[in-house]
Amino acid sequence: MPGMDALQAILASSSLVKSSSAIKTASPDLAAPAATAASPTIDNAGHQDEAVLRLVELKKSLEACDQILARVQKDMASFQTDLGAVSADIQTLQQKSDHLSVRLQRRKDAEAVIGPAVDQSILSPVLIKQILEAPVDKHYLKYIEQLESFSLHESKQSQIETSYPASEVDSLSNVAVARIRDYFVNRIKALRVPQANVQIIQQSGLLKVRKLYDFVARQHTTLSDELMLAYCMTMRWYYNASFDRYQRALTKVPIHALAKQDLLGAEEVTRSMGGMFQKAPQAPSVSTSVLALGTRAKYLHDTTSGIILAHLAETSKEPYFLERVFRSYVVALIENASVEYLFMQEFFKTKAPRVVSDQFSKVMEPLLQSATQFVTKLIDGSLDALALLLCIRVVQSCGFALQKRKVAGLGGLLDGLQITLWPKLQQVMDQHAAALKNAPVSLAAVQASARERQPLSLTRKFAEFLAGILQLCRSSSSGDSAGSAPGAQAEEPVQHSLDRLCHDFEGTLARMAAACDPKVRTAFLFRNYLHVSTTIEQATGAMAESHKARFKQVVDSLKT
Repeated sequence: MPGMDALQAILASSSLVKSSSAIKTASPDLAAPAATAASPTIDNAGHQDEAVLRLVELKKSLEACDQILARVQKDMASFQTDLGAVSADIQTLQQKSDHLSVRLQRRKDAEAVIGPAVDQSILSPVLIKQILEAPVDKHYLKYIEQLESFSLHESKQSQIETSYPASEVDSLSNVAVARIRDYFVNRIKALRVPQANVQIIQQSGLLKVRKLYDFVARQHTTLSDELMLAYCMTMRWYYNASFDRYQRALTKVPIHALAKQDLLGAEEVTRSMGGMFQKAPQAPSVSTSVLALGTRAKYLHDTTSGIILAHLAETSKEPYFLERVFRSYVVALIENASVEYLFMQEFFKTKAPRVVSDQFSKVMEPLLQSATQFVTKLIDGSLDALALLLCIRVVQSCGFALQKRKVAGLGGLLDGLQITLWPKLQQVMDQHAAALKNAPVSLAAVQASARERQPLSLTRKFAEFLAGILQLCRSSSSGDSAGSAPGAQAEEPVQHSLDRLCHDFEGTLARMAAACDPKVRTAFLFRNYLHVSTTIEQATGAMAESHKARFKQVVDSLKT
């Protein structure tokens, strides 16, 4: 090492100095003359000895360091060798880890493909316990779906051997069918409980678990048919009993009844019997006239409000118009029947639509027969033409609503009601026309009308009645919901009756005008026709326009 070589050179020079000192000591004679002069050199030699000793010690220290460094170098070489081995091991482990990751991913991919098939081939004890013991509700559907999935897989993959033979799977399915059957039987029995909320039972107890019935239909067709029949017979009894009670309640409702004296022209007969010395009575106002429509048509715009409830019908002392009672019954029937039809179509979806429709008809058959009888009895003896026409509009509105809901099976009822109502309306209109045509001339009423320059009481009643009929006969083009039901064919009977009624009114008014003083005859006719024309001015629709033009033409002719 370079440091060690320099140190050895220094030590060599120090040895030469020591040799010179020894020579001087051995020859005192030779050195004596210079003893005094060399004393500083001796002191320097002492210092050099000390330095030599220090250098010797430093050499020893350096040698010790060299030994330590050699050992460290040896250890570092050994560590480097070990580190290389560890690095090689780590690289080997990394390769093994990558290989294992690839194998793991392949196993996961294989499990994703094979797993479902394996699961379908295994009927777990947990599933068996749930099917045997779990409560039958909407959550029970999940277990049934798993059972059906397993059964379907077994039928398609018969080559896969499992520990569950087909007989065991069938037995488990039969147990599930039996439990579901008991559940539906209990729900059907609940429909017969007094004050039962049928719609809640249908929606929550039956419709939410409809797929359970589908499972029964697939597993046991006969049992599903029996359940369907049991439900239909129960609902047949329920609707018949419920609406029978409602009919009895509605029969207790007092109804505004029109007497023969309320027919057009009948008042003139009564007045003529009093003679010309009897003071003419005051003409009734529009608000009190029994032939005015007023607000009676307001419920045609709403299908649910204005229904008379059963408990109110039994205790009500307030009289209602006939159409209000009719509408309450028919709308309640149509609403219930619509809900029932839609429920059956949804719940018994696995059955053929024709089968469901036939069963629905059987459910509603006694109710529809009873409804026709009830309506026939309700309108029997009625002389309220406005009420009858309102009833017809209610039926037409219900028919339109059924078309929107796509509810079938009730067309026969609505057709039957119209067949009952239209002839009755025609009969009442004929009675009005006959009474108007045969109305005697009341000289007192004519003279009072001419003297006071007011229209006749007969004219007021006719104008109000005509305006009411025209308002209810607005065509579908007017956009009114009251007249938007089925069309021109339904309007024809009213059109002919109104034409006849107007003709008889004109004839009666002409006979009364003949009893007037010729000087005021034209003014008498003008005031009466003007009142009719003014009263029907707000009516809209094709029929209204025709009659408005007719009376306006007469008024214009009388002006001249």
